[in-house]
Amino acid sequence: MVEGWRRFTAAAAMCGLFVAPIHAARILNLEVESKLNQKQQLINFELLFDPGETAVELEVFALEFKDGAVPPLNPIASNNPATRAANGQYVAKSVVEQENRQRVQKVSLIVPLNELKLTQGLHQIAYQVRVLQDGKPVEHVCAPTRMVSVGKVSRVTSQRMENVTIKEIKPQKRTIEVQRTVNGQEIKERKEITARVAVSRQVRQQVPQFEDGSYSEVFAFAQLPTVHVDDPNIAAQIQEMHAVPWTPPRAISINFATTRNVANQAVRDATRFGSDVAPLSYGTALVDISVSKTHGERPPSQEPVRPTPQDSFKVSQISSLSEDDFFRAISNALWQEVGGGPTTKDDVVVFIHGYNNSFRFSCVRFAQLVYDTRFEGKPVLFSWPANGSDSLIDELSGIASYGSDLADAKASVDALAHVLREIAADHRKPEDAPAERGDIHLVAHSMGCQLLVDALDQLRNEWPAGSRPFKSIILAAPDVDSDDLTRLLECVRTPAERVTLYYCEEDRALWASSQYHAHQSGGVLRHRVGQALCVLPQIENIDANKANTTFIGHSYFVDGSLVLRDLEDIVQRDFEPEMRVLCPDSKLPEDYAYWKIIDDKTQCESVAITAAAAPAPPTPPTPPSRRAPRARPAPPAR
Repeated sequence: MVEGWRRFTAAAAMCGLFVAPIHAARILNLEVESKLNQKQQLINFELLFDPGETAVELEVFALEFKDGAVPPLNPIASNNPATRAANGQYVAKSVVEQENRQRVQKVSLIVPLNELKLTQGLHQIAYQVRVLQDGKPVEHVCAPTRMVSVGKVSRVTSQRMENVTIKEIKPQKRTIEVQRTVNGQEIKERKEITARVAVSRQVRQQVPQFEDGSYSEVFAFAQLPTVHVDDPNIAAQIQEMHAVPWTPPRAISINFATTRNVANQAVRDATRFGSDVAPLSYGTALVDISVSKTHGERPPSQEPVRPTPQDSFKVSQISSLSEDDFFRAISNALWQEVGGGPTTKDDVVVFIHGYNNSFRFSCVRFAQLVYDTRFEGKPVLFSWPANGSDSLIDELSGIASYGSDLADAKASVDALAHVLREIAADHRKPEDAPAERGDIHLVAHSMGCQLLVDALDQLRNEWPAGSRPFKSIILAAPDVDSDDLTRLLECVRTPAERVTLYYCEEDRALWASSQYHAHQSGGVLRHRVGQALCVLPQIENIDANKANTTFIGHSYFVDGSLVLRDLEDIVQRDFEPEMRVLCPDSKLPEDYAYWKIIDDKTQCESVAITAAAAPAPPTPPTPPSRRAPRARPAPPAR
């Protein structure tokens, strides 16, 4: 397994699935568009120019993914001498000039399919785009693969010499006029600088003439496995799909552990806690609810305007608890008698919020998450002293104090490790406990993911061999360096039966975070994990671009129905990705599979119904689990 992972990461690095340090322009929103009637594919993206940059040099490589091959990503050869590298690989070079001094510019690069040396049959094609500086690559980005069927192979019929205009980037000496103040007087000086500019030149080149090939695109949708209807759990889920009763709660009681200081000793509402680091304290927060629907009832496109969480959820009362009472309440919830029906009443969800979240806002967000996923168990909040408040000025100052929040998060790692250790160890199990314990789920958002990963790293040697104390670990928009997560991956996977990671390429908050960390590290810019696909083994990588409904794109996990629906399927029903409203986004090897959130509920329901009526296949082996699967509530009509 380890050797296979090394081989795959080497191939992925070649394709740019792991982003190299960035020093020049950035490539944003990369996608591939097929225009097969014109025998070509377009690579569309936005190019971000650095200040003072007027032109950027790019290279495009064509690669083919082959399932089971070693390595799985391989270069595609070129039929055209102009795009043929020394090793025969297709490499197209291009220079993009800045227009109208716009920092962000839309770019479309054309790849003629006739120039790719493809055999007859199916080909899963990926494109790598490189940004060059002084002839050396400084950024690698890989576009998602597209499945192309070649019906007829293109053939070079002849070649002729033609005059071709090519562009190159050359350094040029320029003299500019600058103005500065000396002893109160303004002085104008002439200064010589070196600028990188695009230069055109004419060359004689062989241009091949082609007999066109024929191409069509194959679209792959989620293929749900055939359901074995003799399985009582699966059968019950299908039969009860439209018959699960649910009474919306009017209030939610949250148990919290916090490293925030007590700023207002006399009050018992959300303003009691400040944003300075203090020793762990415990309590309960009662959140009143004044909303009558959940996000998950409709897709976002059909959803009427909904009051903000601040309007719909209000923290009405704060009470203190001793440490023993806090952990005893969690243990009692996990070991309560719930009968034999489908329920999550004996489950616990621990939520770790992100940066720029006040205590009040973290309670409100968590209550909304509990309400919208219809979770019936014990909600537990770990609130660390992030900045943020209720006024616009304080919210803006919270964003500006990212560095302070990062320091406070690091100062809270020991406290979170203590909370997780005590919950997992379960020293306060009731004497009359039933045979089975409920499940523990960990959900972290943004900078809270860094806090959780560091705490799990601290606990990595404390779990008994073979034990998995957590049913699932969910990382939403993780503000974590990709190298850090790769290095600490084992400490995240080991204690959990399932690890799910949501990412969104339009997450501007994480873009700002990557800029901050680049400044702190001397200019080396790397993507945060929640910005783009981070190919890691045995993790559910979920592309949540479809779920984003806001400009900032950072709170999609609670702002719309799509991720909420997926979280509900994980926590409430323990569904694997094949049973959720997802589609596989690539044919990577099974251990590295990633998925895309979709909103086509009709398609997925019809597949489930068809599967229920299909003949029963042989029962697959049951994966090792901490306990036997338990019947879960089926999803309501969506």
